[in-house]
Amino acid sequence: MNETSSSIKRDIVPRRLDLVPRYTRQLGREFRTQHQRFSLTTPLYPSWKSYANQMHVRDMAFDHKRGEIWLATWGGVLCWNPETDICIRHTSEHGLLGNATHYVVLDDKDVVWASGQERGICYLKFGSDTPWQSHRDFERWMILQVVARPDSGVYVALRNINNKNKCALGEITSPDSRLRLLVRDGLVIKDIDALLVEKNTIWIGNAWGLYSWVDGNVEPFDVEGKQVRSLAVAPGGNLWLGTNWGLYRFAVSEKSLNRQDTWPRDEVLSLVVEPDTGYLWVLTVREIGRLVDNVWQGIPNLPPMRFNKLLAVSGTKIGWTEGQVLVAGANGVHQVAIDKIEAIFYASSEDTLSNSIRCLWADTSGVWVGAVQGLYFFDSKIWKSYAADAPNLRDIYAILPETQEGRLWVGSFRMGLQRLQQGVYIPEQLLHEPIVSLASGADGSLWAATFDTLFYRSHESHEWQLINQSALHLSGAIIQTICYQLAREESGEAVDILWVGTSSGLFCYRPRLDLGDWVQDFASSKQEQLAIQALAIDPKTNCLWVGTSIGLFSEHKWQRHREADIQALAFDAAGTFWLGTAAGLEQWPSPGEGEWFAGEPTAIFTTANSGLAANMVTALSVGVCQEEFLLWIGSNQGISCYSYTPGKV
Repeated sequence: MNETSSSIKRDIVPRRLDLVPRYTRQLGREFRTQHQRFSLTTPLYPSWKSYANQMHVRDMAFDHKRGEIWLATWGGVLCWNPETDICIRHTSEHGLLGNATHYVVLDDKDVVWASGQERGICYLKFGSDTPWQSHRDFERWMILQVVARPDSGVYVALRNINNKNKCALGEITSPDSRLRLLVRDGLVIKDIDALLVEKNTIWIGNAWGLYSWVDGNVEPFDVEGKQVRSLAVAPGGNLWLGTNWGLYRFAVSEKSLNRQDTWPRDEVLSLVVEPDTGYLWVLTVREIGRLVDNVWQGIPNLPPMRFNKLLAVSGTKIGWTEGQVLVAGANGVHQVAIDKIEAIFYASSEDTLSNSIRCLWADTSGVWVGAVQGLYFFDSKIWKSYAADAPNLRDIYAILPETQEGRLWVGSFRMGLQRLQQGVYIPEQLLHEPIVSLASGADGSLWAATFDTLFYRSHESHEWQLINQSALHLSGAIIQTICYQLAREESGEAVDILWVGTSSGLFCYRPRLDLGDWVQDFASSKQEQLAIQALAIDPKTNCLWVGTSIGLFSEHKWQRHREADIQALAFDAAGTFWLGTAAGLEQWPSPGEGEWFAGEPTAIFTTANSGLAANMVTALSVGVCQEEFLLWIGSNQGISCYSYTPGKV
């Protein structure tokens, strides 16, 4: 994901795990970060696990008392002790409102505050053996910025999730206090990019300039049209301004803006003052450096990585021989010195995972994950990435096993149709076209779908054949998913059907007859052009279920049973029906056990009441472990696993 808006684009390279930090405490021995999951005496959601890549760091906060560093990432929150190199991982299973976290702040009362990507703010109290808790007043607010108050609590820049034009500046004095809005209108609170607390003044920066708030009074300052992205305290009670046009010093008493020609002119992302020297460190979209006596010193040979945040650290608990400034971004945390930048934080196997999940396949051995960045397998202990074996195998849209053959088929937008044999990647491109969906027939046949056509492979043959295009008169519709069904005619005769969900409706193809046609009465005549997002066959009734952006339908009357944005569908072996929607996860009893959808679902899970990684569900798959079902849920914020016993929530 792109963390910064800039006209200058830089490539993201693979994580540099070969960069070895030079710590005095590491001389003579190999050292790597030890990752552990946050543990509570009584887990908040004992049936849930959540997994995500947590190496893309968006914000940092330093705990001066304990020498620990808190990291907000796209996959959750980390608490890292650099001295012991132990890192505690926090995700949605521990109470966060989804995995993606934007900001993290530590106040003077030992409360950690973390804001979610979509909405809300959570807090964690040290020493209480309690999970993260969501503050009750932020359900309709997105957090744009957070900064600690002088004594306790936080100041927050807010935007209403239902009305983007409605913004505010507020405060919370403690976890138990209510949100108090300090400023409700005016350009001062529009899309705030920077907050700085200096004594009794809150300094505010946004696209409209610079403002101050003191005891309820707001004062604007002329910064010559600059957009203020970051703020830091300058000597003499002045301010450093990081803007879209570079670095400036703002003289508060004179209300004047000035800069020197050698200072950075690129968009500034982060500013921090080194505590012992008073040097100002600056992160821009292209470089990192510092000001020493107003002279710019840039770091040479900066690696081509995306960085987001600077952090100044101090204290005896951190024993680095050089530098007191850290920089974090898409590849973790690095130590900054004027002549070099070195990695000091190392990934776990979980951090090889791509958080943007597109497809899943679970069985008794584990779960296969297809994502934007590649293919992965999890055996309940270790994550394995196939990036080293197949670096170009990305944009995975479909996974399909041939269990008896020990073969796994992988459909990729970039690499076409690929396969693994006994877990080993076979570098052979069987179909070159972008693959969007895969299905298997009752006789062992295989089907592969591109955006506009179908391929077929019989059980006896090793050749893939293109389906007769005259039978697939899709009229420009884009194929999105396919599903095989062995149905029976009224006469009792078995008939093969390949259901093709497209961007413009549902298509039915009959392989034996080599004939296909649109389902004319699907979802009423006014909605025949409806995009199909998910297909599934009920194992008990052999009924086809269809998920769309406006609801859930079933054959043959194509009645709408549920109004929701259905993204994914899955049945377990007992017939329990799972609906992955844009707003969460729903559990329904088996449709074959009575009247369909006559009442409420058995359970509705969201990030507010479960370990769901995100409310937007992108993929579902059900596996089995001993006597329990394991429901794997994909999202754009990682993957969750919900364990349950058949017949129970």
